[in-house]
Amino acid sequence: MYMDIGQQLLFFFSSLGVFNGFIIAIYFLFFAQPKRLQSQLLGALLLALSTRIGKSVLHFFVDDLSKEIRQIGLSACLFIGPFLYFYVRSTLNDEQRLRKQDWWQIIGLFLLMLIVGMVYSYPTHPELWNTVIVKGIYYTWIAYILFSARALINHFRKSKDPQKPRPTEKWLITFFLVNVLICFIFNTTLHFGWPSYIYGPIAFSFGFYALLMFLLFAPKRKEILQGKKPKYSNKKLTDSSVIALTERLTEVMMVEEKFKDPDLKLDSLSKALDTSPHKLSQLLNDNLGKSFTAYINEHRVRAACAILKTNHQLSLEGIGQEVGFRSKSSFYAAFKKQVGKTPSQFLKQEKEV
Repeated sequence: MYMDIGQQLLFFFSSLGVFNGFIIAIYFLFFAQPKRLQSQLLGALLLALSTRIGKSVLHFFVDDLSKEIRQIGLSACLFIGPFLYFYVRSTLNDEQRLRKQDWWQIIGLFLLMLIVGMVYSYPTHPELWNTVIVKGIYYTWIAYILFSARALINHFRKSKDPQKPRPTEKWLITFFLVNVLICFIFNTTLHFGWPSYIYGPIAFSFGFYALLMFLLFAPKRKEILQGKKPKYSNKKLTDSSVIALTERLTEVMMVEEKFKDPDLKLDSLSKALDTSPHKLSQLLNDNLGKSFTAYINEHRVRAACAILKTNHQLSLEGIGQEVGFRSKSSFYAAFKKQVGKTPSQFLKQEKEV
């Protein structure tokens, strides 16, 4: 089939995600270390998605596409929903193996696909596949998307701080939404003939690279890819301990201004609080949702802002040193990250008020 430059670009972008999807699927299925259930499920899900999307790309660009390939692509679609649900649930619950009922669902769907595919194969019953069977496959996909949504909603209802999801939770939400978008496109195309059939593969390609960029810039890639538990999941601080330690920490930071010590470390601060570094780190990470460095810098930047609002005689570098920063670069970086502008920009804005 002849393709002009526009069609060539369309083919390139729509097939790009499929090609890379197969590569990543093989990696998670056979090479990812350590071997975990979540890696296997993610690989299986990407394999099913890539097979289904690949069939769509070929269907759009190849006029006489083999009906056997069409059947393989649609059959793979039957497993996208189940693998998505099992992946989401197992990651949220840190499950190490599939439940017995999960295996029964996978085996049941596989046998159903095998029997229907043999008795009513696509080459001999294309009309049946393009109407009844494909609708059944898509409705199964939708059902498992709803199961996945329920698992996510229930998880965040039980979460102590649903407004500050962990990197793994952000990843699952993003991954889930990409799947919802692809499912939506295929279903609207089937039922309403809109949008164009090729939008599914294009959405997959862009979604795939959006997820890849998410991973590249995620602060805790190991937690996302390996499903590592939070450090203190089995040793939670009691509510009374959290309240007492938080009050003491606030006093030390606000009254004693320990953050102004440029040599302040987790060990020295924990000694000032008369607690262990382990408990202080746990309080900061689990209860306040911040690293030690981020927490200290937050207080330092807040103090710097207070100085900048007064008629001070200090240079910007001097202000940074006054509040505990060792260098001008670290002061500027922390200030810009927290306030959204540099100290000089902040000072200029204050003078204009």
